[in-house]
Amino acid sequence: MRAPLHIAYQMVVIMALGGMAGIYCKNNFPTYGSWYMIGILLFALIAAVYLAIKDFI
Repeated sequence: MRAPLHIAYQMVVIMALGGMAGIYCKNNFPTYGSWYMIGILLFALIAAVYLAIKDFI
């Protein structure tokens, strides 16, 4: 079982990466600006699922 602080740290890193990716997409594709929040949420969801599976393997 992982420490809660370690999981929280991983989630902060994931959200930071998702946020940077979203800002990058928003700046380069302004017409698709409404999609960048969806992109952040999808990125965080995929990363959370990956971390959950990785802990059980």
